[in-house]
Amino acid sequence: SYSKTNRIDEAIKLQEEALDILKEAYLKDKDRWLGDYSLILNNLAGSYSKTNRIDEAIKLQEEALDILKEAYLKDKDRWLGYYSTSLNNLALSYSKTNRIDEAIKLQEEALDILKEAYLKDKDRWLGDYSLILNNLAGSYSKTNRIDEAIKLQEEALDILKEAYLKDKDRWLGYYSTSLNNLALSYSKTNR
Repeated sequence: SYSKTNRIDEAIKLQEEALDILKEAYLKDKDRWLGDYSLILNNLAGSYSKTNRIDEAIKLQEEALDILKEAYLKDKDRWLGYYSTSLNNLALSYSKTNRIDEAIKLQEEALDILKEAYLKDKDRWLGDYSLILNNLAGSYSKTNRIDEAIKLQEEALDILKEAYLKDKDRWLGYYSTSLNNLALSYSKTNR
């Protein structure tokens, strides 16, 4: 894809065209096009973020979150993945603009949702759950809530270690990132 070959400007043009098309389709048939429309909102926001157009990214992510929240509240099983991803994406953008308290609020909501999903189906939700544990820990660390950060990072590491030992190729990236995150937090507390 263009965004992975440093052709980000070309990627953005294509994504903006897709957004225009999907917005029109979504407005005509929201149930049919919600998933695609929210996905392009988040993908274009990601591209904007890569080019330091963070305010534009946030606007798109807020729109995606608004429409997905309504869908999620109507059908949690169907929209959980989309909604939790949108919460996390917007939280990361808020964090980049020093809106850390808003980021934490979104991440805590995502954590609550994903913890419940993870406890019901560990294989399906392990990646998402461990990611939000680490992301929220990072936000806590930025606000000097290091003990809370460490607790989340230790939980992420525990569950990822088990998964890594069962399937090293699949979980290597998640596990090594969790090891590093926890090591950095320990170093902040002279452990």
